[in-house]
Amino acid sequence: MVRFIRSLISNIATLIFSFVLALVIWVVAVRANDPIINKSFQLEITEQGVLAAEGIVNKNDRVVRITVEGPQSQLNPLTSQDFTAYIDLSQVTFGISNVPILVDTTADNPQESVQVVFQDPGETEIEVEEIISKDIPVVVNVQGNAARGHEAGLAISDPATILITGAKSRVDLIAEARVSVFLSDAREDAVRVRQPTYYDEEGDVAAINGVDTGANEVRVTVPVAEIEGVADKPLIVNFTGNPATGYRLLGVSVEPNSLLVTGAPTVLQDLRSLSTEEIDISGLNESLTQRVTLDLPSGVVLDEVQPIVVTVEIEPILTSDVVRVVPEVRALTEGYTATLELEEVTVFLFGPLPALESTTADDLSVTLDLLDLEPGTHVVEPIVNIAVSNIEVRSVQPEVVTVVVSDTLQVTPEVGEEALGATETPVINEPPSVTATPLATPTFVPTVIPTATPQP
Repeated sequence: MVRFIRSLISNIATLIFSFVLALVIWVVAVRANDPIINKSFQLEITEQGVLAAEGIVNKNDRVVRITVEGPQSQLNPLTSQDFTAYIDLSQVTFGISNVPILVDTTADNPQESVQVVFQDPGETEIEVEEIISKDIPVVVNVQGNAARGHEAGLAISDPATILITGAKSRVDLIAEARVSVFLSDAREDAVRVRQPTYYDEEGDVAAINGVDTGANEVRVTVPVAEIEGVADKPLIVNFTGNPATGYRLLGVSVEPNSLLVTGAPTVLQDLRSLSTEEIDISGLNESLTQRVTLDLPSGVVLDEVQPIVVTVEIEPILTSDVVRVVPEVRALTEGYTATLELEEVTVFLFGPLPALESTTADDLSVTLDLLDLEPGTHVVEPIVNIAVSNIEVRSVQPEVVTVVVSDTLQVTPEVGEEALGATETPVINEPPSVTATPLATPTFVPTVIPTATPQP
């Protein structure tokens, strides 16, 4: 019996050894065909989980490097997209702390034979800041001054405060928002829209990176009112008469156009405007500039004495005129005559009415240049000359004139019965003098379209 037991134990040992040997041989054979290899990846560190309260997470490390090991057939298809590196925010408190960097595989069929054998870093230092909000005041800095006789009131900003939101460390540094408004002799309420600048407790400009300021613009209103007993009143020119015939009044202006006056508040309240002394523009044919005095009501005096200059603009009335003129022929070849198919042309003039009315026949001529024209029918463009510089020739009708040029030299042979066979002797008639139609006196047919003259 003992011998049987010893034999059985020996056989079992041999069987186990054979199994282990076979397993080793199988593993070696498998690894020979599919060896174990390493592969490295760089992963971005993400965040998972939720903080206990709203906050901002600042990480010292942005990426982690890992090395994975596994059979070649399983490792080769893997990329960095098959892994994720993250920190779990649900286990983090506000302040600075070290948290582990966790690495998981995101492959559809993760293989247990693929293992992470190296990771750097294994943990990272993070700072979690609480996000807070607070209202800061808007401070308005008013520069410059209101006009004389006026005063600026307390500036009003809309909004009066600005709600800022961000990391507590940044929000705590910001103390106020400032805007600036410049007044330049303002006579009425000044309304400006400005972009605020943020300052810290020390009065230095504060950075607002990562801070939500809410309002990008601030509307500022600076009330401006007249000082009691002082008022700024518009100045009106008092003029009479009309310009000379043929001229018109373009406009009347005064400098300055308003004046600061002082007086009893009740008097100034009823006073709508100030007036200059009366200016007579009767018969004016040119612009006028002159200094004038004021016609101030009783109890009202100027706050500051200054020159007052009135400018009256006068210009001629522009109109048109129609003139019919018999054209003059010039440069006709000697021995030729010229016949015109019409007796006169119509000239359209434009310019100041006084200049048109004073234009005479000696100031206007229409000529036809027949230089080097041979006998026959020709079309010639009239040439208009006018001696008045500020009158413009707008057009001529007709634009061309038909001229027939004829030769007045004729040869007439005379042959008698007794002179048959003899040499012909021409008889030459005496050539007449050149016949050209003389220049007629222009006939003026004015077409005047006057411009209404503004009445005072």
